[in-house]
Amino acid sequence: MGEITRKTGDLVEAVDFFKQAAAILPLQDVPWNDSNDHALFIEALAEVYFETGRSVEALEEYGKINSLTSGRIAYGDIYARSLLALQINRE
Repeated sequence: MGEITRKTGDLVEAVDFFKQAAAILPLQDVPWNDSNDHALFIEALAEVYFETGRSVEALEEYGKINSLTSGRIAYGDIYARSLLALQINRE
């Protein structure tokens, strides 16, 4: 739903959907969690925050990606983009 509302231009509602999705992600590194898609959901939220001009919140989300353990393994590209976003906005 977050991506759908994002594409229709309702970024405020997209933020809400992405926050809800991130809030219900299972713990990392548990045997019953095969996906570990945390980085995927957190990056989507960070991007929408940037699109709505909320750069502080976006950078907080990118920081969360950097603190992930197994939740970023399958998403090296997202991890690299989060590092870049944090580095660019530090200066």
